[in-house]
Amino acid sequence: MTEASDFSRTTPDRWLALSVETVTPLESELLVEGLLGLGGRGVQEVEGGLITYVPAPADPEAFVRVAREQLLETTGLDHIRLTWRWQEHRDWSVLWRQGLGPRTITDRLIVTPSWCEAEAPEGAVVATIDPGMAFGTAEHETTRGSLRLMDRAVASGEKLLDVGCGSAVLAISAVLLGARDVLAVDIDPYACEAARENVALNGVAPSVRIEEVAVSPDWLRGQDSFDGILANIQTKILVPLLEGFASVLNPRGWLVLSGITENEWPEVIRSAEQVGFELEDVDAEGEWRSGWFTQGGSTHRGPHPLSAPLEQHEPTSHDRSRIFIDVPSETPKALRCPGPHGGSRSHTGIETEDPRVGTPRRRPHRYSRRTTPRADDGVENAK
Repeated sequence: MTEASDFSRTTPDRWLALSVETVTPLESELLVEGLLGLGGRGVQEVEGGLITYVPAPADPEAFVRVAREQLLETTGLDHIRLTWRWQEHRDWSVLWRQGLGPRTITDRLIVTPSWCEAEAPEGAVVATIDPGMAFGTAEHETTRGSLRLMDRAVASGEKLLDVGCGSAVLAISAVLLGARDVLAVDIDPYACEAARENVALNGVAPSVRIEEVAVSPDWLRGQDSFDGILANIQTKILVPLLEGFASVLNPRGWLVLSGITENEWPEVIRSAEQVGFELEDVDAEGEWRSGWFTQGGSTHRGPHPLSAPLEQHEPTSHDRSRIFIDVPSETPKALRCPGPHGGSRSHTGIETEDPRVGTPRRRPHRYSRRTTPRADDGVENAK
């Protein structure tokens, strides 16, 4: 099967958009992993199915035939209806903006796309993020959970490691909040490309270094020590790295983990405690969990976070757009963004006239994750 890595590592002019119909949640979960196994840059849930984008192959019809066979084999399903169309890169980049606006993450941190104005209140900082081909715009629960916990954990002058940096939103925000130096790594070249652009956009290049790296326990053992580590990646990748994280953290260093579902959370807690971490706090939003851990003794006071009631950050569902958002009601008036069709809208809502924008889905297999909007309702082999 031709993988995405076999194609050019520069951003392509167009993408092959693969759509597959789904009927049940189980089919959806099986197909998410199958589509990413084809080299998809992320998976988006739309009404009645899933869609992913892969770099343009030389022979799309042959690619789709092989892709269908591989999906049948990897999922065990009896029948799969797979369709394809071309998606121009420039169209996708414009449409992607429809679901994005400034977000107040904490009292000290606002995240905004570059095409929106976000005036920071006194004492707050603004991280400007353009996702490009990377995951990380504060539109996903795992990113917001990581940011909320990191805001509490990070101290001025600290040296950090960001594993699976995506757009570098965590690394950039950490520096703006006082971190001295951040090594941000990702296995995805498109993510690294977007991360470097965002680092330059925010003026933090002297403090953030981006590297394309497949993180492993051996790689971690070869690194210098860190005061804190951020890792928003899939649980099956995360857990085997915990011992390596412990080995490169300074005494009483901290660790923020995310990309963890509610069902996976107990396993992560047990695995972290086995290598010496203690849980400080947990951030819950929807089905997602993010955890703040320390090494060398907990500073947590009060009931253990596993037994104490969770403060749930409930996402708001917009029925037509099916984008889940979590926005404080006390939105500063300065946080306003022009809608894609003109005028202005507050980031407390998303224009929902276009029902084609889908629900972001977690990217299971790679360090960074990416979701993209659906450009049109293409036919099976629209060219």
